[in-house]
Order: sequence, then structure tokens, then C-alpha cells
Amino acid sequence: MTAALYNLWKKAIMDGSTNSNITGGTDATNGPYAALANISAGYTFSQTHQFFSSVGSTALPTGSYSDQNITSAVTSVSPTDGVFSGANVTYTAVSPPSAGASVGAIIIYRKNTGANTTWRLMSYYDTTGGGLPVTPNGGNITIQWNASGIFQLSDAGYKYEIARIGQIGPLPVYEYRYRCAESPVCRGFVAQEVEKVIPEAVRVFGGRKHVNYARAIEKCLQIH
Repeated sequence: MTAALYNLWKKAIMDGSTNSNITGGTDATNGPYAALANISAGYTFSQTHQFFSSVGSTALPTGSYSDQNITSAVTSVSPTDGVFSGANVTYTAVSPPSAGASVGAIIIYRKNTGANTTWRLMSYYDTTGGGLPVTPNGGNITIQWNASGIFQLSDAGYKYEIARIGQIGPLPVYEYRYRCAESPVCRGFVAQEVEKVIPEAVRVFGGRKHVNYARAIEKCLQIH
């Protein structure tokens, strides 16, 4: 499946904002969840979206669409070496919100005990492979994540097929793939290069370097 990480979630991680960390807690009401989305019934991915409330109820099928914790235990969520993994899930008795509506996407978000206006959107998977789209008929839908992980967060050591495609201020912009199965072509900076010019825009988590893109681009434009 083609994957996209929500930039505002990545920024929240870098800023240490509330409800941005991956695991969230040790109970079933916090942490990463996955929802099915009927893109034909109202939801379109946007990097301006920050919280689950942006998805809208009209884009969600009925049944247990939005309360699927992707961890059988919180300890099974593993951001090892920047790779995020989780448990497979089954959605039971799924029906479309309107006649003919099909499930065309999976959305991962970080749930908490508050309102969905505080549940941060993490990643989005569209209809490229992975058994999607599928038309709900009241039966179960099972999601099986790739064994190598769900997604990977900007360190040169975890990228390959790197090709320079442009520049923003002093920083080159690249196309690349991550070293995990089914990685789509991505675009962005290399953390090691950002660190040399704008060190405050780079943080280290789990031994990996990550770029705060909002900060990096802001400083690039000032330098330029």
C-alpha cells in the first residue's frame, strides 16, 4: 500500500507536543489505532489534517471501524530503528455508510481518552495494493501489516535509491525509498545534512535522526 505520514504528527513528535508519542500508555484507551475510511464517501488525504475529527463520520463505515487498537499489548508497538510495527486487526460486521461506498484507505491515529479533536493522525494508506478498495457487505475485514513493519520515520542510513531533485535554500531535496518492504518513493531532506546547517531542526530518537520539517523549511527560507 502507498503510505504517507501526516507532517503535523511528525512535527508534534519533534516538538514533544501532548498526545504525540506513539505508545501513549499501558491501557486500551491510549496509543495507536487504525480506522477504515471510505474515500468515495467523503475523505481525502491532506497534509493540513492534524486530528481524527478531520476524517468525518460520513467517511467511516459502520461497525467496529474506529476502535481497533493495533496492539494486542502496548509492548508490541515497536519503533525499533525508526520502524513502527503493530498487531494485525479484524473489523467485525462492517457496512458502508452509504450504498456502494467502498473502503479505500486505512488511517492510523494516536487515540487517547479525550475527544477525537485531540487524536493525532499518524499515517494514511490508500488503494495501491493491499487488498483495497473493498466494498463492505456486513462481514469482517482483516488487516495484515507487512512483517517488516508498518512505516519508518529522515536518517540517511535507512534510505536508498537517493536522488537529488531540487533545493530549498541551502538544503538539497531528494527522492528516496526507505529500507523496508513496499516503501513508496518519498521526497525530503537527509537529516545529516540538515543537522550541519540547522542543528535545532534535528532530534535523535532511538538512535535515529529525524527532521522537524516545519522548523527546517522556516530556517531555510530565512537563510535564503
